Amino acid sequence: MLRLNEQERAWALNRLKELSKDVDYHNVHYFKLKTDLLVAIGFATGNGYAECFRCKTKDVQLLDIDHVLGNGDEERKKFPNYTDYYIHILEEVLNGSKDYQILCKKCHSLKHHSK
Repeated sequence: MLRLNEQERAWALNRLKELSKDVDYHNVHYFKLKTDLLVAIGFATGNGYAECFRCKTKDVQLLDIDHVLGNGDEERKKFPNYTDYYIHILEEVLNGSKDYQILCKKCHSLKHHSK
């Protein structure tokens, strides 16, 4: 597994916190925040970039963050907004959590409907 060094971790966290402060550009920043998070998960899982764990698609607009244990709804309700939620996920991933993976929307849907 590829680990980010302390400087890279600090940069990623600071970048997300900066983006979360600018409410006027919420939609643009939300997309950038999600993209940064997907890339961070990609690096943390050893891929080096964001791609679907199953089908390997790399189109960032089609990628979702999947909770490996299937507890995403419960976890998401603990946060007032997606910015805080994504910062939480990033912190977890940077601390070595294996609870998250990247899936495209199709694979994500198939995973949940096959339960």
